[in-house]
Amino acid sequence: MVRALRLSDGEDLWSHTMEGRVTASPVISAGMVFLASEAGELRALDVRSGAVRWSHREAQGVQATPLAADGTLYVAFMNGTLRAYRNAPLGPPPSAPSGLI
Repeated sequence: MVRALRLSDGEDLWSHTMEGRVTASPVISAGMVFLASEAGELRALDVRSGAVRWSHREAQGVQATPLAADGTLYVAFMNGTLRAYRNAPLGPPPSAPSGLI
């Protein structure tokens, strides 16, 4: 489970449960929190509300912290592959990423 806390008093703002263990650090960029799990889940959550904005599943898991830069999310998987996801939509989560290179 990933939880967002208010800095001023430590109160819970929102929480989100992933299927697999999250051993990589969450990444905050462009108003979203990007998460990756050892079960291959990728998620982008709204930083303020915790609402899922994008979701995708890969066969391989993730242990390394993803990198978000210039509208692209770079993810290194446990099998040694690196994938880049571009322009993840900000609406309801689709079944697949909008741009996998």
